[in-house]
Amino acid sequence: MINVKKAAISVVIASALLLIAASFSLVPKIAVTTNKEYIFLIIVIMVILGIRQADIVRTKRVNENFATQYSQMDSIINNSPFIIFLKDINGKILLANNHLATFLNIKMDKIIGKNIYKIYESSQIDIEEDRKIISTGNSTTSERQLEMNHKMHWFKITKIPIKDMKGKVIEVIVILVNTDIEKELEGSKTSYIENLTHDLKTPTYAQIRAADLLLSGLFGELSEEQKEIITQIKSSCNYMNDLIFTILDSYHYENGQTKINPEKFDIVKLVRETSNEIYNLLSVKGQQIRIYPDQKEIYVVADKFQIKRVIVNFLGNAITYGFKNSIINISIKNGKTSIKLNIRNKSEYIPEDTLKEIFKKYKHNKNAKYQKAATGLGLYLSKQIIDAHNGNIYAKSDIKQNCDFGFELPKKTSQITDNRISPPELPADNKILKFSK
Repeated sequence: MINVKKAAISVVIASALLLIAASFSLVPKIAVTTNKEYIFLIIVIMVILGIRQADIVRTKRVNENFATQYSQMDSIINNSPFIIFLKDINGKILLANNHLATFLNIKMDKIIGKNIYKIYESSQIDIEEDRKIISTGNSTTSERQLEMNHKMHWFKITKIPIKDMKGKVIEVIVILVNTDIEKELEGSKTSYIENLTHDLKTPTYAQIRAADLLLSGLFGELSEEQKEIITQIKSSCNYMNDLIFTILDSYHYENGQTKINPEKFDIVKLVRETSNEIYNLLSVKGQQIRIYPDQKEIYVVADKFQIKRVIVNFLGNAITYGFKNSIINISIKNGKTSIKLNIRNKSEYIPEDTLKEIFKKYKHNKNAKYQKAATGLGLYLSKQIIDAHNGNIYAKSDIKQNCDFGFELPKKTSQITDNRISPPELPADNKILKFSK
């Protein structure tokens, strides 16, 4: 294309030079009667016409290439197994495949040129998502329901911005992958899990209540040995009960069915209460818990019940896999915008490759010490809970046999009115709380 333009310009310049030469009688046998102004005007016109002709040739070739690319794009879109359409920044559909027409039950000629927001019921989330794409120029992927032809369908939605030479978003490609079947299977799986856990919870809870009645002396006095045995049975039932809830909640978090219910509470008090509740587990291995808060009370806005579950999971791991007669240290640091809780115990070294997988469901190294189903789901669920609070969770281990599990949470104290409750008195040194046999 550039060569054609250069050639045209060369021809025009040569012609112009010929006319100039003729005007000064440099070329014999050419009589020129026109004055110099007309000659200059003719030269300019010829140059313009030459450039224009070159542009026409170039434009034709560009159009041919564009037509080829458009044909290729149209072929790809129409042969895709999912919905694809191209729209401008105002929602006007420029190109679409037959899958969109099928889902909407509308003829294709009724779709092109129409506004997508009017063709199917767009939620405010969809509109805000488009605005964000146009302003930032970034792609997005999400999953939600859309109403098409008066029916609700689940879609995995990918939106890719198309930019001009200046980087401004001018169009958006939308890819809709229907996930109705997957959602139906997920629903069946969740229903099965809920029914199974319900069937397991009922007898487990009955056993716990029976143990409580025996320990209360309602059926006669018990010897210390009998009390100890029944207490161990109750502890095992409580463990089973916690495991059942962990399984159920893991599926709820996966399916987005669990909501965070924030409240303001003192996390130092929560850690102290939780440590007291698991005292019996500590005594079995002669372990101790020492709590080191950097303030008497540290308030956060979070789901108290869910955060307690994370602490229980971490302490359970520390007790189960910690050495006998070892000390479990819990530090709580109060930052300006967040709090950090760390639980350290002495245990076998956990390899780096295992640590990378330790918060994934059932993804533990085959030689790892953390093999139990409770741990697999417990740590996985803990990560889901902390992620839902926009926090960070971590696990560390070193060759000195120090093992750390912890999390950092945003405090968010501005989101709730002050409802402080005076915590119990700390020990005289204001630093250490000990629980031991």
